[in-house]
Amino acid sequence: MRLTQEITDEIDQLLLKNQEKLSLGQRKQLLKKIDILEVLHSKGYDIGYTTVCNTVLFVNLLKKKLILVYAKNYRCRNHRK
Repeated sequence: MRLTQEITDEIDQLLLKNQEKLSLGQRKQLLKKIDILEVLHSKGYDIGYTTVCNTVLFVNLLKKKLILVYAKNYRCRNHRK
């Protein structure tokens, strides 16, 4: 089975639950990548550990990346004509 949007959404939900637990100080109850894989297998998804690792890494990188959105006709101070 390939990585689908449905599987990615499941991983996102599990990572969100991890963030909630972390904010509540429940660090020891966080799901590791292998735990996420086991949850996915229990839900009937046939996916490999490497795919889960790569997806978790990619999602975490996206969260760290800052995306700036500018309003139309916005000009920064050092803007050249």
